[in-house]
Amino acid sequence: MNLLKKILPWWTKIIIKVIFERLFFSYKTLAKLNLVRHGQMDNSEYAISVFKKHFDYFKEKSNKTSFSFLELGSGDSVSSGIIAYYYGCNNSYLVDTDDYVINEVEQYKNLIDTMNRNFPDKAIDIGQLKNFEDLLTKFRINYLTNGTDSMRKLESKSIDFSFSQAVLEHVWKSEFTPLFNELHRVMKDDGVSSHTVDLRDHLSESLNNLRFSESVWESSAFKKSSFYTNRIRMSPMVNLIEGSGFKTQITNTVKWDKMPIKKRKLNSEFQKFEEKELLVSSFSLTLSKVL
Repeated sequence: MNLLKKILPWWTKIIIKVIFERLFFSYKTLAKLNLVRHGQMDNSEYAISVFKKHFDYFKEKSNKTSFSFLELGSGDSVSSGIIAYYYGCNNSYLVDTDDYVINEVEQYKNLIDTMNRNFPDKAIDIGQLKNFEDLLTKFRINYLTNGTDSMRKLESKSIDFSFSQAVLEHVWKSEFTPLFNELHRVMKDDGVSSHTVDLRDHLSESLNNLRFSESVWESSAFKKSSFYTNRIRMSPMVNLIEGSGFKTQITNTVKWDKMPIKKRKLNSEFQKFEEKELLVSSFSLTLSKVL
């Protein structure tokens, strides 16, 4: 299946994904068939490395040993909430737009075993976890599945640390500012937020998503497909985030050496961008509230 995904043209992937995702199967069924996937957080080693990368930014600016944690877009697992518990989290909120997670306790055994070895004073006996609800309770995880609406139910100034990993590009364009307005509201005044954004298309890791007009790309069929990205480039995205009241710091930028496709093949909206903006394939940034 992975080989087939690599050799299929990008436009074929759009057709297949729209048909399968809209007409036939649920996300969890397609995920089992390896046709779609929301990140790699169900991989223990990857999940730990991602959490630690973002957590290090938090620790640079905070000496708190106990903290509240929010993840935007937890994807296929609650791994971040489990890891956060061992690092001192007293309450975690994992927010997504639907129920995508693997809810079989056994799937988290390797992660829990690894964290138990690294933090023996906080070891959890997985044998005592009878079901997924037990796991959520034991690790103090609140799994929320209504996106921005879920954020609106959180208390103001209640979160010390938040992050997202290759998620912001998937937020619907119309929801981007409302989401960050809510993130600003729930973050404590001394809170830290860390994000990594992947600006490549989610078809062939290029810029094929910029070929389409706004009306086509923001249509219902495309917005509700797993390849959807909001196509907000780095500088405009930073401007939107700052407009919600955050101070931003770019911590890493990755660029193509040259345009992956000819600029003239992009929709006219994106032909207006300077090439240096289009060459950014991913970037990371940390946020703090403007006081």
